[in-house]
Amino acid sequence: MLPEFFLRGPNGAYSTSQLFDSDNDEEDGVLIKLADRVRDVISDDAFEDYLFVLGTVIAAESMDPTESEKKPWEDELADANDVMYFNFAPVYRGGADREGTKHHIVMKQYISGADFLSRTTLPNPSEFDMHAYAKADRSKVLAETFAKRNNTVVTDNYIEIDGITVGIELCLDHRMGSLWNNLRTKHGSELVDVQLISSAGMSIERGPNPLKIGGVVYLTDGEASSAACIRTDKAGTFDPNHVCRGKPDGLKHAPPGGAGYSSFVTVSGCIDMEKINLIKGYYSMHQLQGCANTLRTYGIDVMDEFQYYPPSLEIYPTVDLPVME
Repeated sequence: MLPEFFLRGPNGAYSTSQLFDSDNDEEDGVLIKLADRVRDVISDDAFEDYLFVLGTVIAAESMDPTESEKKPWEDELADANDVMYFNFAPVYRGGADREGTKHHIVMKQYISGADFLSRTTLPNPSEFDMHAYAKADRSKVLAETFAKRNNTVVTDNYIEIDGITVGIELCLDHRMGSLWNNLRTKHGSELVDVQLISSAGMSIERGPNPLKIGGVVYLTDGEASSAACIRTDKAGTFDPNHVCRGKPDGLKHAPPGGAGYSSFVTVSGCIDMEKINLIKGYYSMHQLQGCANTLRTYGIDVMDEFQYYPPSLEIYPTVDLPVME
């Protein structure tokens, strides 16, 4: 799972025209070409038991259908109300094609103040009191592209694969309780086996964790530490206010077996990415992130405190899910 905004672009969003999917491979947009390369890699049989959450894509399109093929920042629009904004996560199942849906597009619902770059000519919707993303079917380009490429658009944060129920939330949607709200209104208050949160400035405890007993929640964050937590209580009744770390908006990791209805999972491996040439200059030097920071949040003393600024690849041990027991 990659963090939110992994594909945002220098203008604060990609134009939906850059997603254009044609009958001529040479004319396909850059993101379509990237998606094809990723699909080729993960279609290997070695990945048949893997689910990939490939960060999120930020996209924008003019509200004027006659301007849909133009990049919405080219005319230096003054009003965000003239633009449709989208934020979505491509979720791909690995391995060769099998019966059933393999590719999903999970749409984000709520706009956060951190979602768009204010230093570009694209209007920042947060500065215009806009709080909701447009639905995929509002854009002819997106709707046709997703349908043509056999992507199932997910608007209720819920997918099921091989009998495993998975709830997926994108950053602020987690704090707003999108998954739990949709489980109550559309899925009979069913709890999920796995909860996945892709974010940039979110934490597990800031929203409900509607997990079955023994279920696990994973969060990967582009601005802070990632985390994993298992629901270990035996009460059986889900309390949306009883979350990991004991209380909503808690600030410190609880070690495994600590306070709260759940136990945190410590990482089994962590790799700082500061020497990866492809990402040099693309991460903040002011965020508390990286392996040293992760260990510190678990209460483990580490040296060289100024080495925790680069992003990290965090690896968690395997967990037996309730449905697999």
